[in-house]
Amino acid sequence: MVESQLWTTADGHFRPSYAGYLKTFMDRDFPDAAIEEWHIKVKVTKWSRTCLLIVDLIHCPEFEWDASENMAW
Repeated sequence: MVESQLWTTADGHFRPSYAGYLKTFMDRDFPDAAIEEWHIKVKVTKWSRTCLLIVDLIHCPEFEWDASENMAW
């Protein structure tokens, strides 16, 4: 969905109906989960904020990643 022009706007945001589209898949694959559209929107917002924080950290000159320890130092 992220790469599809059908679901994203020119500035990279999802179109308003994306949560309903994802909900249909969730209802089909997890019928007893009772997932609502607002659950999806909250998760996408949280993931987006987390991703932006990680990108900011990676571009910070003081940031170094230790792959052997899987941690920053």
